[in-house]
Amino acid sequence: MASAKGRGVTVLDVFEDALGATPAAVVSRGRALTAADLALVMGARHAAEESPTYSARSTEIWPLLSHHTYNNRSLFGGRGEELVPRALTLLLVHDGLVVADPLETVSQVLRGRSESEAVQLLNQAVGELAQVEPLIAAGLLRLTSLRPALHEANRVAVLGAMGLDADLRVFTDFLEAAGVVPEIPGLLEKEYAPQVRQLFQSFGITLSPPASIESAEERVRELAAAVIEVSWQFSVAALDSSCDLAFRGPVERHLAQALVAQGTTGDLGAGRHLAALDLGRVPNIETSRLTLSDAIAMRREDSFEAFRHAVRVGLDQLELAHQTGVAEHASRAAFEEAMRQESRLLRETAKRSTFRDRVVDASFPAALGVVSELLLAPHGTAYAAGAAGGTALATVLWQWLVGRGGGQTVSQRYLSMLGNA
Repeated sequence: MASAKGRGVTVLDVFEDALGATPAAVVSRGRALTAADLALVMGARHAAEESPTYSARSTEIWPLLSHHTYNNRSLFGGRGEELVPRALTLLLVHDGLVVADPLETVSQVLRGRSESEAVQLLNQAVGELAQVEPLIAAGLLRLTSLRPALHEANRVAVLGAMGLDADLRVFTDFLEAAGVVPEIPGLLEKEYAPQVRQLFQSFGITLSPPASIESAEERVRELAAAVIEVSWQFSVAALDSSCDLAFRGPVERHLAQALVAQGTTGDLGAGRHLAALDLGRVPNIETSRLTLSDAIAMRREDSFEAFRHAVRVGLDQLELAHQTGVAEHASRAAFEEAMRQESRLLRETAKRSTFRDRVVDASFPAALGVVSELLLAPHGTAYAAGAAGGTALATVLWQWLVGRGGGQTVSQRYLSMLGNA
């Protein structure tokens, strides 16, 4: 089976083969899918040829969005009303999105739990896919079925570099012990809170002792979720180098940057660039009134491509200023002024008046220097457990770094900070 657009099989082709209709057409009929439909969709998915890996250019940025739903982390499976605005916001700056395939979740539930739950998830997936179907058809949103388990080699390497085993027992031990703490006076202050603080310190993060058991539990869950997300991201990106790493919040960012620092030694060399995009939510377009067709048309306009290029250039200059010791307030001011100019230029050059009306001529909120009570340690003191599995981690990182350069050179690779998007 081949895609009509020649890009390999997409989820739209799977539904066409199975049900004779795309997700949007299924939703328009108003009929809930059944167990029989589930069998047809899973059969078509299994029979479909594996889509070729997208050959991204070295300057393109394709952030990876996982299936993890903690803190509304995923695109699918979260709060459905935010799905389209969030996707459009991310596409304003990035070249495209790589998103965990919701049908893989359906497949795993079908294999491991129950058919009825799988049917329920299939109907949810159909509704979500229908909302972004034009983005899939236009090649702006790609799905990945890669789901490396915690015990698979790439994730074991990443976890080992953080001093962890695949069972993540340290986190489950803390969460199980939390149930006992309220029953013993003084246990929180004398033992549990200091141990939570020590746990964070082992990851190079300074944390004030939690004042309540609820706060302590939430901190442990936050750290565990960050470890799970970051290890998944690195593992998938090593398998599919067209993806770029994408994180939310200072804990994920710290873990990721510490891993890169630990797994690569010395300068990457001329033309080998690793940058961190810290864009936060980008409001240069009023996304609440932006339609999918608008977004697709915008991708075809030279003015918007020029804007995205200018953002990347500005970020490169910002990174260079940081490396050469320019004061943060000065480099940030220069970046934001450049982005204001680019926003004005975008408004003036956009071909369609509807686009010009929606471009906001205002400060570009780069969300630089994320404010948090977490004080992040220097990269050199990233993990107390440190060098365990360092060679294996370097292998994982190298797979990702050289993936777009044909295995010979390191392309530009990005850590994309998703901010509130």
